[in-house]
Amino acid sequence: MGIKDANNMGAAMAPAALDTLLTHFKDTGRSPSYYDAIITGDLGHVGKEILIEMAETKGYNIKSNYNDCGVLIFDKEKQDTHSGRKWLCLLWNRFFWLFI
Repeated sequence: MGIKDANNMGAAMAPAALDTLLTHFKDTGRSPSYYDAIITGDLGHVGKEILIEMAETKGYNIKSNYNDCGVLIFDKEKQDTHSGRKWLCLLWNRFFWLFI
């Protein structure tokens, strides 16, 4: 992966997110295309890309229906996205269904 920033928690958690998704797909016999949306909590831009790449190496294409709350909520060009935003992403994940 080549990530050198020990504080990039999204990059650190991408393998665990992949493991969770792969286990779910195998347990249920479903593929990523079964779902309207696959959303992670807050991997951020780097973690999101790592997860997509890692899923592809395992034979799963999640590009069309995968996104990340941190990417959806925060603008990396306009906001400092390097600290304490997990609580907002947790709320977004918990209450997202209210907005659909």
